[in-house]
Amino acid sequence: MNKKGISAVVTTVLIILLSIIAVIILWAALRPTLSNTAGKTNTAISCTEVGLNIDSCTVTDTGVNVVVSRQGGADNVSVTVSVSDADSSVQGTATEVGPLDTRTITTTKTDLSGALTVQAAATLAD
Repeated sequence: MNKKGISAVVTTVLIILLSIIAVIILWAALRPTLSNTAGKTNTAISCTEVGLNIDSCTVTDTGVNVVVSRQGGADNVSVTVSVSDADSSVQGTATEVGPLDTRTITTTKTDLSGALTVQAAATLAD
């Protein structure tokens, strides 16, 4: 019997077993990181899917009324509206705005004058 042939087979089997063990250890170390990253990616995608439209903006004696409507995306979001002129800015927030909802968000007026810029941003509710 040729002992050198048997030793080559044993060496090959040991290398294969060590490779399998290394892959298992690497998978056990990386699996939690990959799972956490996937959850964060889903949240980021949900945030970009929220569609907002500013339907109208009315300046009154007490503030600015901004009508905002949603197209879809995540279930409940908070919508913050910012109204600004060249010198100052005011904000108003509506919470739990669902898909296809329309809300009027009122800000308090603080000497806004001239051309106004209106912006709306959505924040995902936890």
